[in-house]
Amino acid sequence: MGDLFKGSHCTCGQKMNLELRMLIHQKKTRIYDVPVYVCEHCEHYEVLKPVKPYVVQYIAAIDGSLEHADVSLAEMNESVHVLYSVLQGADQETEAEVFARFKEAFDDRVNMLLDLFGCARKMKDDDWMREIQERLEQLSEFAVLLPENSNFYAR
Repeated sequence: MGDLFKGSHCTCGQKMNLELRMLIHQKKTRIYDVPVYVCEHCEHYEVLKPVKPYVVQYIAAIDGSLEHADVSLAEMNESVHVLYSVLQGADQETEAEVFARFKEAFDDRVNMLLDLFGCARKMKDDDWMREIQERLEQLSEFAVLLPENSNFYAR
């Protein structure tokens, strides 16, 4: 998974790879499946910009809690869930194959959510509509990263 996705350049000048990592907060909360760009040269890492506010918001919500927690960001964030599902077994695929599955997975998820939104609207379920809209917004914010990582996504 590491070198399939090339991200931006690190401050040391090297290319950064996209990986799913675990973040530990205050030695008691482990957040799995956090997409980060990692520099193998200097070990610097950056949480992907569209995901970072979500991680910060989650940490703020649990801050002060005495409980230990192990959570997967893929279970809490629509974009990360799609990314996680695409990257499972991606080590055996070429970069072009992974990007093709990436595009297909994002398109499928958006279409499914739009269908659900239509159902929620017919049912006049405002809460469900709001939830679906938030999930769609997560996907659209994350999709902005795709063109910078590959010529596969031309806009």
